Amino acid sequence: MKLPLDHPAWGALFGPYGVQDVPGVLRALSAEWHTDLARDLFWEKLHHQETLYPVTWAALPWLLEMPARREVLEFASWVLYCAGYALHAGDGMALVLAEACCGGNSAPADTLRTQYGAEMAALADWARKTAPLIAEDCITEAQTHENCGYLLVGPAALAKASELAIALQGAPLYETEVICLDCGQAHYGFPGADGYTFEAIPEDTPTGPAAQADQQRAFARTLADRLDGQPSIAAYLRRWAGFSCCAKA
Repeated sequence: MKLPLDHPAWGALFGPYGVQDVPGVLRALSAEWHTDLARDLFWEKLHHQETLYPVTWAALPWLLEMPARREVLEFASWVLYCAGYALHAGDGMALVLAEACCGGNSAPADTLRTQYGAEMAALADWARKTAPLIAEDCITEAQTHENCGYLLVGPAALAKASELAIALQGAPLYETEVICLDCGQAHYGFPGADGYTFEAIPEDTPTGPAAQADQQRAFARTLADRLDGQPSIAAYLRRWAGFSCCAKA
């Protein structure tokens, strides 16, 4: 569902710093892709500190049609990561209206609900239906890139593999945070010539077994099989799936 760029609803679609000229930026990127302009759009106008906004969902259908596939899908994957729990809950309107960040009764959300309810409902329906397709596109794109951890955080979150989604941030080339699925002890993961090594963070207290630990491990192994053409990330996923600091895996 693409909201026309001249639709009056854009005047009420707020982001982290209120309503900004997102349609103008989308027009500029459609005419010619500029990485710096795109990054400013992604991280300053559509997202802030793992929070999404109504304008995020209105812009995403436009972005997904643009030619900078890797850059757009990395951002889309992060959107899925941030939205994972809300998408599982199935309340698309609450997600699209960003009620978690503005309370639902704030003036901006109320304006969207009352004046542009049909448009917001259509965006909510689009978000629910398209999220699995975006996740699949991210996995497909990851098959062609060695440093692909951020392409996989969204698919992992959507699959309810929350600990895996955290562990993929930066993998396979950089340091990551890894949580033992059996006891909840946090670790630093360090890449090296012999693969990843996991070192416990002693000041962090174990939080107990992770939810759906077996399913998370199974999803990691499935991803590894699909990414066999990228041996570094495939090896990391298998290492993560088999890791347990308390020898229960």
